[in-house]
Amino acid sequence: MASSGPVWVVGSDGYRVPGRVVSIASGRLKVKLLDGDDVLDAKAQDVSEMTEIGESGVEDMIQLSELHEGALLENIRRRYSHEQIYTYTGSILVAVNPYKMFNMYGMDYVRRYEGQLIGKLPAHIFAIGSAAFAHMMKAKEDQCVVISGESGAGKTESTKLIMQYLAAVNKGSSSLITEQILEASPILESFGNAKTVRNKNSSRFGKYLEIGFDSSGVICGAKTTDYLLEKSRVCTQAEGERNYHSFYELCYGLSEDDKKKFGLASVEDYFYLNQGGASIVAGKNDVEDFVRTSNAMEVMGFPTSVRDSIFSVLASILHIGNLFFTKADVKGVEGSLLEAHDELLAIGALLGVPHDGLRTCLTNKVTVTRGELFKTPLKVVQALDTRDALAKALYSRLFRHIVIRINEIVLQQAKTTSVAILDIFGFEDFHSNSFEQLCINFANENLQFYFNQHIFKLEQEEYEKEQISWSKIEFKDNQLCLDLICKRPVGLLSILDDESNFPKANDESFLEKIHQQHAKHQYYIRPRMKNGKFGVRHYAGDVMYTVTMFLDKNRDTIRPDLIELLHNSAIPLVGVLFEEDYIVLMEMQTTSPGSSSSRKKRAPTVAAKFNTSLAALIAAMSQCHPYFVRCIKPNGEQRPDSFVKAMVMEQLRYSGMLETIRIRRAGYPTRVTFDVFARRYLILAGSDRQLMQNEPKTACVRILRHAGTANDEMYQMGKTKVFMREALEQVLEEARARMLHKYVVLLQKNTRAYVYRQRFLRAREAARCLQGHLRTLNLRRLFKKKRRSAVKVQAMWRMHSQRKRFIALRDAERERKRREEEERRRQEEERKRQAEEKRKQEEEKRRQEEEARRQAGEARKEIERQRKQLEEKARRQAIAETEQKAFEERERKKLEEAARHDAEAKRLQEEAAEMEKEAQRIAALARPKMVDVTKLEVPADLVHLMDKVAGGWRPATSEKGVGALHKFEEVLRFPQQLAPEPDTTPFGFSKYASTFFRENQEYSLRTVPLDRSLLPLNQSLESEALTIFKLIMRYMGDGSLAGASLVMLGNYIMQKACTHYELRDEILCQLCCQLRGAVEVAADRGWSLMCQSLSVFPASEKLFKYLYSLVSSAALPEYRERCLYHLRSGAAVPGVGRSFPPTSMEMSALQDHKTMVLQFEFIDGKCIKSTVDSFTTAGDIASHLAYARGCAQGSPGWTVALQRPNGFHEIAGYDHILDLVSSLELPDGFPTGDQPGVALGSLQRNTSKFGEMPQYLDNMFGKANTAGRSPSMARAVRVLPVPPSMEEDGTATDSDPLNTLLAACEEAVVGSDSNRSLPQLELSFTDKPAFIPDTLVKIAGVDKQFDDLVSYHSPTFKFVVRKEMLHHADKLDDAVANQLMYLQVVKDALGKFQPRLTKANREELRSLLDRYNISTSNYTNQPNSIKMELVHAARRFPIYFSRIYAVKGLSETCRHCTHLSLGRNGITLLQTMATGYQLIASYSLTDVDDFSATTHGILRLTLRSTAMEFSTRRAVTISDTIESMMHHLEQDARYVLAIHDYVTLGETLLSFKADAVIRLEERESGNEEGWLYGSIGEVYGSFPIELVTPILGEPTEKAIEQAKLLIKKRLKRDQGERRKQRAEQGAGAPGTVKSVTSEHSITSQEYSSGKYCLLEFATQHFRYGQERAEVEKLLAGSIRGTVRSLIGRDSRRGKSWGWREYADLVKFTKSPIQASLMKIDVKNVQANKLAVECFTAIMRFMGDYLMKGKQESDLIYFLLKTCHDYPELRDEVYCQLMRQTTTNRSTKADSCARGWRLVMICTAYHKSSEMLRPYLFRFLQ
Repeated sequence: MASSGPVWVVGSDGYRVPGRVVSIASGRLKVKLLDGDDVLDAKAQDVSEMTEIGESGVEDMIQLSELHEGALLENIRRRYSHEQIYTYTGSILVAVNPYKMFNMYGMDYVRRYEGQLIGKLPAHIFAIGSAAFAHMMKAKEDQCVVISGESGAGKTESTKLIMQYLAAVNKGSSSLITEQILEASPILESFGNAKTVRNKNSSRFGKYLEIGFDSSGVICGAKTTDYLLEKSRVCTQAEGERNYHSFYELCYGLSEDDKKKFGLASVEDYFYLNQGGASIVAGKNDVEDFVRTSNAMEVMGFPTSVRDSIFSVLASILHIGNLFFTKADVKGVEGSLLEAHDELLAIGALLGVPHDGLRTCLTNKVTVTRGELFKTPLKVVQALDTRDALAKALYSRLFRHIVIRINEIVLQQAKTTSVAILDIFGFEDFHSNSFEQLCINFANENLQFYFNQHIFKLEQEEYEKEQISWSKIEFKDNQLCLDLICKRPVGLLSILDDESNFPKANDESFLEKIHQQHAKHQYYIRPRMKNGKFGVRHYAGDVMYTVTMFLDKNRDTIRPDLIELLHNSAIPLVGVLFEEDYIVLMEMQTTSPGSSSSRKKRAPTVAAKFNTSLAALIAAMSQCHPYFVRCIKPNGEQRPDSFVKAMVMEQLRYSGMLETIRIRRAGYPTRVTFDVFARRYLILAGSDRQLMQNEPKTACVRILRHAGTANDEMYQMGKTKVFMREALEQVLEEARARMLHKYVVLLQKNTRAYVYRQRFLRAREAARCLQGHLRTLNLRRLFKKKRRSAVKVQAMWRMHSQRKRFIALRDAERERKRREEEERRRQEEERKRQAEEKRKQEEEKRRQEEEARRQAGEARKEIERQRKQLEEKARRQAIAETEQKAFEERERKKLEEAARHDAEAKRLQEEAAEMEKEAQRIAALARPKMVDVTKLEVPADLVHLMDKVAGGWRPATSEKGVGALHKFEEVLRFPQQLAPEPDTTPFGFSKYASTFFRENQEYSLRTVPLDRSLLPLNQSLESEALTIFKLIMRYMGDGSLAGASLVMLGNYIMQKACTHYELRDEILCQLCCQLRGAVEVAADRGWSLMCQSLSVFPASEKLFKYLYSLVSSAALPEYRERCLYHLRSGAAVPGVGRSFPPTSMEMSALQDHKTMVLQFEFIDGKCIKSTVDSFTTAGDIASHLAYARGCAQGSPGWTVALQRPNGFHEIAGYDHILDLVSSLELPDGFPTGDQPGVALGSLQRNTSKFGEMPQYLDNMFGKANTAGRSPSMARAVRVLPVPPSMEEDGTATDSDPLNTLLAACEEAVVGSDSNRSLPQLELSFTDKPAFIPDTLVKIAGVDKQFDDLVSYHSPTFKFVVRKEMLHHADKLDDAVANQLMYLQVVKDALGKFQPRLTKANREELRSLLDRYNISTSNYTNQPNSIKMELVHAARRFPIYFSRIYAVKGLSETCRHCTHLSLGRNGITLLQTMATGYQLIASYSLTDVDDFSATTHGILRLTLRSTAMEFSTRRAVTISDTIESMMHHLEQDARYVLAIHDYVTLGETLLSFKADAVIRLEERESGNEEGWLYGSIGEVYGSFPIELVTPILGEPTEKAIEQAKLLIKKRLKRDQGERRKQRAEQGAGAPGTVKSVTSEHSITSQEYSSGKYCLLEFATQHFRYGQERAEVEKLLAGSIRGTVRSLIGRDSRRGKSWGWREYADLVKFTKSPIQASLMKIDVKNVQANKLAVECFTAIMRFMGDYLMKGKQESDLIYFLLKTCHDYPELRDEVYCQLMRQTTTNRSTKADSCARGWRLVMICTAYHKSSEMLRPYLFRFLQ
């Protein structure tokens, strides 16, 4: 036997399983199972070769080449694993429950399977429905679909799918009856289904549904028969089960009003609903199901009154379950007392019976003896049984009533045939089985017997009767089991009925009788111990039954007094439910004639009724042609994709599937009489149509031969019938269908030919008639046209003659009038000239007199003005001196207070340090013993590296190593950017650990390795983190490691962080934990490793402040400054950090506290030494060096190249300079990440400077520094003192006017004098606020420059400065930069290899050099014009002056792209080749339709409408670079697009609507900052720059759409940044807000509750909108004018204002207002005009409006003087300031800050009104 082929092997469960032979030895085989790793040791005879059945098995198991249990199981398993849950066994369908939904039951599948034979399409439940329907229509006999299987196997769902199919293929025109049949299912499912431990939606009753059809196949009705509803579930449920769905749907689905109507509460309040503890079923929505059930009742025609009655009965059952009884003494006899009076009242109302009568029936037993009535008190247990019996009776009769009503509605009308579907409870075997399970399993035994009869017994009898050649097949007959259960008189049910008729019989007596009767029966099981159980060996397995309550459940009696009470109910439905019981009761109480005593009839038992109905069911099914659906349950947990072989095999065995396949394979399931066969298939006989004259059997044989089916194995001829296999029947049916189609097409063809021939003849005759009439009409029209033409010619000639005469007369008249008019005009002009001369003489005389008077008046005014000016100047100087003295005194007190606080803080710090040392000493004594770190495992690659460096390996970067520089060497200082020192007061590291560490991970020293990471990581990095922690423990604690080995270990740890970004915070946190309480040597090593790590990768933004706080307070002194420096340096340059560990120079600088220096060489040979930092990038240092050489400051696009004897390597400007050196110092085999020059890390500059206006305002309003202020000021406004202004040389001045104004702010708002006069101040403001420093503020101790310098001595490499990229900002007017670029171009052209130059580029440059005779000897001495020509030539090359990024093309259009370059020429796609870069495609910036980037490294570009996608770590950097280049390109735009409406009355301003195209114009005087000048058509004017966006190129439709797209991208980005800023502000440590006290004593609670907001003030005191006021121009042409009220007009046309309209009044606006904000009296024209001018002054001061020659001091003076002269305008000015500083969206960076400056000034001089004050306080807080 081959050892590699699949085989069958007998498994441990007794059936064959597939496997593969792995070895053969000594006659025994080792077989490895295919579905696992188990290996079986089997004998050779137990192994057989396996015929492969394919990955997904076979559709029909009859086609299996190997027929045994293992083959069946393996076929079903393979199909199930491929989600093929249906499998045929001939016409029997095997359905495996998938426990999930498939998209295979829609109308497309219905149409696909309609009319198709079984086996023609893949197995499906619809195929069974189609076969049943087709067979019914063909044979005109009833059909039956028997669906069987265990509980939870999917029988109910299969039933609904077959119903769905039959309804879909219904041929009727009306769908009402079909819809009603389908809608009956939700009702029965709600009232008859419940959750069991095996099934979430188990049918607790049997259902036999007959769907009737008429002769044409139209559904005409249906009838439902129910069997054995499980009534005990109403009162009791097992653990994990629940009651019927209807109760829960009622409680969850009713509205609150309806719940009150029925007195219902929640599910948890009812005893009958919460015994199983599973009131909620996963995947079932009781609310939606209640709505579906209610809608179904409505469709079924249930009246509203009936539905309410049904709900009343359900509610009454729930209330009955809550009745409880207590023990009581009733006339000396033990009885019971009903306590739940409220529940009793509710039950009486819901059932329509008196509650007193109900109480009596529940607590007393009424008997009639010899005509007398006796009441016997019931014990508590008996009363509870009576309560439960009542509830079960109500529910069972209600369910039966619903079934009857449904049958009445969908009653069959004129039924011809029917398709019946049997959905009955599956075989059940629970932990405790009762009477219901015995009945259910008895029903399944009958169904199995019916299946055996149909498949095996009857079929084989048919073969013998017809004398068919046949080998008999044995099968398992369960007739003996049926006899055991139901055979009279000794069957189990018969004995149970007999015992039920004896009053004194009980469950124990019943058990004893069946033990005695059937103890030796082969299907009966008698337990050895007496446990109240007996067992039955069913076809599906042995089941043990508990006899408890058997007799009571079988009797199912309810006391007569309860029946009479409920029958007389006031609710009709309740009376109907007990009508049948009442009739039986009356019959039982009648006395038989001729008898001396009364004999009462007994009601039939449940078992008797069930046996009778079951017999009727089998009889009905026997009259139908059956189809079988075997439902299989793949597992017991109802989990999808789970296949338990043992469970499936057990179901296949007891269902007789193997025997079924055998008989189906060998048998002939299709049997047709000779006459029927000959008539149906006569068409297949061809021309031999005389067959019917022969004997029928002979005719059938000849038909089969004509059809080409001469294979005798496919059919046999019986005595009266033709016996065929299913395959032959399918072939005959397909052949018959083809012949019918052929003849039908022939008939249609001839019929259509005749019809169209007749239609053509009629059309031809009609066309001839039409042509005759048309020709007549055309000739008539031609005659009329010629006649009209002749008439028109005559008229024209006559007109011409008359016109000539008219023109001659008209010209003569005009000449006469002209001469008269000239004479009149001459006389009039003479008169005007004489009058004008006289007027001029009088005007000259009057002007001379007025000039004399004006000169005299001006002289008097000038004298008066000079006098007032001198007085005002003297007064201002006096006030200024007084204010200066007060300010100096306050500053002196503040300094003294600060000194005292500093001394106290220093003393507390010293005490804390002493306490910390003592705590460390105590912790060291109590610290557990550290594990032996020398035994911790080390990665193999690290061991190899450490052995290598221990063996003497040293980097070859320097011949003499690293050492100090000579102190007299000239070194250029590189200004490293540092982040501001954070406020770490609330950011202790312990808080970080408790917040972000994993559960059970503490901030403490670890003495043993970690078992999991400190921070949450993914699974792939978890092991890396644990390995790194072990390495850290060895680094800090292994004394045997030193020198190069220790450095290599540290580099290995840091390289892991460089490679995996997610590990960086984890490593830092591990170091922090190990440094807490570490000993001296370990602490020194730990802080050294911490300092090295911070020089390589920055802490995340989330960790930064916490780590900064820890380093500041706990670091060793020798490492503290360096760690803090690297922390701030890394935070100032956010990005991914470096890609390699520190260099040897960095290690030396760290150890000796020195500053690093490198030497850089320019292309012309000049060298400069400059300091560098760990985070210094090539672009930053190169730009700084270029500036030192004389290039323009901040010139971008420079980079550095590394030159070694064996090569030349250029890196991008965003790469770190020291990563190049570090990559050279690492040994071979070191686990490096990205190589230098390819992608060393993203670098995004932080352009914000410490000390600029936004940062200053954050400090001013974010912190409260009230030292030195008066108490009133400290309570009123939280202000940070303003630093002194800076002169141009950087020195501070004390003459800043705001220093004086701040001193006056102490009494602002709260205690300022409203009549206070204005101080005499010389207000002067520069272009930027005076308090913004020009240089970076240095923080003591951190931004310290280290004096000692260290560098490489005699390095083996050198750095060369090159021009990498030309920006649009480069104007090529810098002589030094041009010279360097020229030299670079010449050397690259004459050099050997430069990948940025293609062969054609190099030849073009060399031809230019040859033209001007330039060589290596004279290239330096050339004219500037030649130099610039060469630079311009190189600039035209696609990638020479561009930045190249490494990318990977993901889209099909760019899949070969490996690099992408950006420059002035646009975007170029490149592919790396052995000879350099190969250009794929080039695009200009105008070709960019869209671009975006994600933080996950995905770059998306749309170039010329082609979408491309790239993968790169520089995705965000590339996107920002493209946007920057497009921004510079936009600055040269000639057209702009309006993005907002701008309507203004200014004569010099330009009004426009959104989407207007504006042409930019040149202006001799230039434009003010933030304003542009342009035109629309012939209209010119200025407009704000923030209201437009540039258009690239000409304003074509594409260019305009591109501009709009850019607007949306920027708006989306701005929104994201604002959300991020709000999130960062919300995440900060909360500060304390002091309560504000004033004359009104407003509390902080009122502020926090939302009172006194500006929006509230606006709704009460602002105008309802600018529509209620309009501005009229003055006669002089001013844009401001008189304001008049528009009474009765409102643009909203009567609609009330909402919060959105009021919110617009309190938010920042870019346009001047046209009327005051507050409701100033309309008659006060002057005040309204000044309010508008104040708003314009505020906009000008904030930079949002044209200054028009105004000075800032003039604007402030105007505002202060207006508030002084017009007190009623002070609130108006405050409201205007609050509005312009709220949601400020100005494009001016300092607009909001200037607004706050005005707020400070105004609060220093004028207080608000009492009405506005609380709102102003709220706004400031």
